[in-house]
Amino acid sequence: MRLTLPIFLSAAFFIGFTSYGSAQEDGYVTIKEFDDAMQEIDSMNSQLSRLNPGSTNFLLSGFATAGFIDSPGANSTFAASFSPVFLWTLSDRILFESEMELDFDGESELEFAQINYVVADTLTIGAGKFLSPFGVFTERIHPSWINRLPNAPFIAGHGGLSPNTILGAQARGAVAVGHGKVNYALFVGNGGQLNDGSEEEDEAGLLHWDSIADVDQNKTVGGRVGWMISPGIEIGASILSGKVAADGTSEADVDVDLIGVDFSMQHEINQLNGSLRFDGEYVASSVSDAIYFPGTADALTFTNDRSGGYGQLAFRPTKSESELLRNTEIVTRYDWLDLPSGAPEDETHSRWTFGLDYWLGPSTVLKLAMDQLEIGDEPTTSTFYLQIAIGF
Repeated sequence: MRLTLPIFLSAAFFIGFTSYGSAQEDGYVTIKEFDDAMQEIDSMNSQLSRLNPGSTNFLLSGFATAGFIDSPGANSTFAASFSPVFLWTLSDRILFESEMELDFDGESELEFAQINYVVADTLTIGAGKFLSPFGVFTERIHPSWINRLPNAPFIAGHGGLSPNTILGAQARGAVAVGHGKVNYALFVGNGGQLNDGSEEEDEAGLLHWDSIADVDQNKTVGGRVGWMISPGIEIGASILSGKVAADGTSEADVDVDLIGVDFSMQHEINQLNGSLRFDGEYVASSVSDAIYFPGTADALTFTNDRSGGYGQLAFRPTKSESELLRNTEIVTRYDWLDLPSGAPEDETHSRWTFGLDYWLGPSTVLKLAMDQLEIGDEPTTSTFYLQIAIGF
């Protein structure tokens, strides 16, 4: 109906017009009359197209988790969360996407919400709150049904090095280069905020990236460039720079520089009868000189350089004749965080996490995992996880 109605009306109008014209001027229609008729037909089709239903498309997607955590020094607990993702296509070029994170402890958060405009096949611009394109974990791996383990590496969690989200604008795209492809993402947005120790004394020197409003007139800029060498193999590099202290304070000139590199590989290996996947990142953070606990007798300074990273390896025997083995995946990850000497917390964090996953469906996974955490010279502690995650 949507296609045939304008065509039918156009044909009827044209036939009627030419019939009328045939009674004029010995049955012939002048070029001007023909052009006027076609303009009228185009106008009618344009008006009818606005009445067609379904001119925009909406999709509800997302993921959900339920799990159990038993960690030393804390009560064992069950937890659950639901993260709906809303995708709305207003036209071939205008797109909107957002995600809400809802926890069953009553907390909710707008994870991201941005409007995108497709300028060309190689360029899309967007504005709003979006997942940080610095590195790859947050933007590509963090959803619970994609992350092979039930926890996040140190660099991406609370007290991590790189931002999880950016409130600002970005430009991104990809171009073919030889037999591979180069993808890029450039962004500008509100900056992080340096914890000077006035609150949460043990976190003095940490950067908080979840501030809604910027603390100064300057903006943080950065980006990532990735090179897809071949299908399944990519290397990337990221950079970020910006001010992290409020205007009008003695620390107004304090800034941060982040650099990061990442590598990912996924390949089916016949000799192993299955698929092997590796993901790794390294991030280094440097904050210029600042005074912590300002205005107190305990004021101190330290070189606020931090670094950390992770390497994660997963194997799944996808070519096994056994369905049980085909759906089973073995995962291990090592991650670490080096903290600056002289800071209130300066012990190196290192952790091994071991996991066994069973895939109940293409986007539904049951995870059993244990991690072993070392902080400085303290005794090693172990945390146990049981989680089910589903993407839809």
